[in-house]
Order: sequence, then C-alpha cells, then structure tokens
Amino acid sequence: MTHVSIIICTKDRAASLRETLASLTNCKVGEWTIELLVVDNGSTDHTRQVVESAILRNMSLRYLHEPRLGLCHARNAGLAEARGDIIVFTDDDVRVEPHWIQHLCQPLLEGKGDASAGVIMVAPDLRRGWLLAGFPSFIAGRENLKSGPTDFLVGANLAMTRAAFSSVGPFDTELGPGALGFGDDGLFSLQLREAGNRLVAVPEAVVIHHFDPSRLSFGSLWTTAEKMGRSEAYIHYHWQHDPWWRWQWLSTSRHTLSLGLKRACGGRAWTGRGVPEGGRLPGVMA
Repeated sequence: MTHVSIIICTKDRAASLRETLASLTNCKVGEWTIELLVVDNGSTDHTRQVVESAILRNMSLRYLHEPRLGLCHARNAGLAEARGDIIVFTDDDVRVEPHWIQHLCQPLLEGKGDASAGVIMVAPDLRRGWLLAGFPSFIAGRENLKSGPTDFLVGANLAMTRAAFSSVGPFDTELGPGALGFGDDGLFSLQLREAGNRLVAVPEAVVIHHFDPSRLSFGSLWTTAEKMGRSEAYIHYHWQHDPWWRWQWLSTSRHTLSLGLKRACGGRAWTGRGVPEGGRLPGVMA
C-alpha cells in the first residue's frame, strides 16, 4: 500500500493554517495511507490549538514542535519523523485542489521520476500581471509548468521518494526563511539533480497561494531582492565554490528590482528610491 507523508511547516499563521487544513480534508486519496505532519516552528499564536482541534477524514494528523527557528530546521524535523515512502511538502498559506496529492505523487509511483513539482497559482485577489511576468519567484508563483523534466522544485508544492531524499540529506539550515531568507529550494533541487535524481513537472497538481498581501508592498519586494542576492551568493561561495567575481553581481539584485518595478509603473516618477514609508506604488499595488 502506498504510504505518503505530507509536511507543513508553520509559524504564527494559525488562521491561514486552518484554511489549509480544511482544503486538505477534501483531498482525494483513494486507497493510499496519508499522514500529515504539521511542524510548529515556535509560534506564539494558537497554532497548536488549530492543529489539535482539526478533524481530517482522509488522513492522520500529527503536531510537531521545532523550537530552532528557521524553515529548514522545521523541514528537517518533519523529515526525521516522516514514515511515508513518498514525502510531500506544502505551505500553510495554500489551498489544495481535490486531486492534488494523487496527481503530484502518481509519476513517482509509476517510476517516471524521483521528485515532482506542481503548479503554484496566485490567488485571484493577489494577482498582479507585472509581478507574475517579471518576478514570479518573489511570491513563489509557478504557473506555466509543462509536463516533463524540470530543474527546480518549490517547497509549496513538491513530492519526492524517500530514496531521493536519502541521496542528498537534510536541508541547509543557513538558507530559507528565518535564516538568509531564500535559496533552500534551489540548492535542494541542485543536490537532487547532481545525485542522479529525475525531477518532473506535474501541471495537473495545483495549489492556490494565499500569501499575505503585505508581500506586494515595495518595501517587502525590496527586502526580498536583498535576501535573494545574499542567499544566492552563499550558495555560489559555500556550495559551488565559485570565485567571488562570478557571484558579486548578485549584490545588485535590489537595483534590478527597483528598475523593473519602475518600468512596470510605466516610467512614473518616484520620490527618492521608492514610495513613501507604508505606501504603495501608484496604479500597481492597489
């Protein structure tokens, strides 16, 4: 019998997590045995109560607490406890489609791949065409997947066999939210490929991303660009051992973002380096 472990890492998003769990209870699982592990990474809200009061008809549910802050610490804690032959990651701010788990895992069960990536659709009220066209990674958007080989997995919608995980080991805790900010998924994807694993895209496996609207503010996007640059520099230096002059350009990522956002506004004049504190870009962020 197929045994699947789903891991959700969370911190202080109790209300959103409740909605995610509600969508999971409507997931079609067939004859598979599913366990859901929710890893609480030091929440100060009522996350534990949300998990312990949840009733899922189609899968077992376990609450785990990981006090070491950082998404990768939480992921590694979940992986250490997972019992499934297939391991699935998703986030605490998504809503899954009814056949999501079956679509995401089926290629692995059929031997067509060792890890799979699904579609991450941005929720309708959060969609911004200019952002999806130019900076989808800033909001973990991944919508234009085609079936077949892929190079990249995103933690909001991925699955892998236990053997694939065993071939690369744990996530680097210097990367990801709570640490440098990004790069955890990219490095893990690279490690999987270099270990000989096959990564496949599954466009039928869909989750809807309901991220916090504050992530669309200019200040948040600017901070994201800086964290992306630092994370990529860390990977190039500590993992790929590239000479400094090959990755120095990453420090300019925030300026690239600034220029891109300015162009997205149709060349509107800005005051200084951005909009006023707490403000939004005119005609774009509204």
